Amino acid sequence: MASDALDASANNFVAHELPSGMILDLTAEQYARDWALAQFYFHLMPAYSILRREKVELGKADYVAHMLPYIRPETIPKG
Repeated sequence: MASDALDASANNFVAHELPSGMILDLTAEQYARDWALAQFYFHLMPAYSILRREKVELGKADYVAHMLPYIRPETIPKG
């Protein structure tokens, strides 16, 4: 999908039905920003806590690996 197609679909409407029967009427952008992102982090935090409780070495660096291409090569620690 081209990025302009994604931008164009941001204003499409999504009807999201909750288990209680309530229906949220949102644009695709609102759904992603206000519902899906919150749901993602809500489930991520317990998973992170469980992994840490089980002694899995997991820290901030594991969440920002996508930033590695932006590091200035001369600032990488030697050793």
